[in-house]
Amino acid sequence: MEHLGSMTYRFNEENTRRTLDPVVVERLRSLQRPGHPPVLARLIDMYLEAAPDLIGQIVTAVYYGDSEALKDAAHLLKSKSVNLGVEAVADVARELESFARGVTEVDTQELMSDLQREYERAVGELVRERPFTEA
Repeated sequence: MEHLGSMTYRFNEENTRRTLDPVVVERLRSLQRPGHPPVLARLIDMYLEAAPDLIGQIVTAVYYGDSEALKDAAHLLKSKSVNLGVEAVADVARELESFARGVTEVDTQELMSDLQREYERAVGELVRERPFTEA
């Protein structure tokens, strides 16, 4: 584990990438202004709302062999993940996008398992990082 300030980040089992990038999370947290709605909470909520649909699109595209749909959904998931610092999901989405572009050969079943596992880890980390807000 890596500890930065009050945040703890877990590495995946291969210890090659973090679930979340602490620098990105801190940068987003620093955008907060007094008296304004919590920026980080809003960004996390938007990600948690969009990512499951994109993952569903990826699953469907892989199942039907639709490389164009896979490329588009993987690119969007990668971009949203990078912007929030969700490194591990972004890495898997990048691999899927490269595969869809014909750049690399991959085991899509293994990548789909990786994507599900890394997304579940990311959800846990994001929930822990999400600032509490009054309803």
